[in-house]
Amino acid sequence: LPTAVEDVYEYRGEIGQGGMGTVRKVFDRRLRREAALKILKEEMGSKHREIRRFVDEAQITGQLDHPNIVPIHELGQDSNGSHYFTMKLVQGDDFETIISDLGEKRLDPEVLADHLQIFVKVCEAVSFAHSRGVIHRDLKPSNIMVGEYGQVYVMDWGIARLLPDLPEPGGDTLRAIVP
Repeated sequence: LPTAVEDVYEYRGEIGQGGMGTVRKVFDRRLRREAALKILKEEMGSKHREIRRFVDEAQITGQLDHPNIVPIHELGQDSNGSHYFTMKLVQGDDFETIISDLGEKRLDPEVLADHLQIFVKVCEAVSFAHSRGVIHRDLKPSNIMVGEYGQVYVMDWGIARLLPDLPEPGGDTLRAIVP
């Protein structure tokens, strides 16, 4: 089995870019499946604060095990020292594109009913995150992916924040999920 990042993942094109990183479609040779690999932009790699935010995103998302939150597979560094994490590759469209492509049909009762189901799934994911002390802080249609078979995923937890430890009614303290 390959161990070097460059040997494990075969790059298959860019999916998108954000402020901190680039997301690429990759093939994982070990598990023989496609995945998405987010890599910290080179200019961010020397900034301790940006590295911490990137690692926090992977750790926070990775601990939110919920059907409507994209699963994280791996967090690491490549041979050049670039930080990356891999996650499930979601085949589908973001909710913003879906709404935009529908034009005026987005107001049809059947379409609204379908969109309400998507909204409910997003609410379930956000409720779960809140129960774990995590606030997304960038929830918008472009950060909601709808898969080919109707799966709904809340994506991009890059600016998520942990709530401070909260006292329980009985006096005990709830702990945030990330130390």
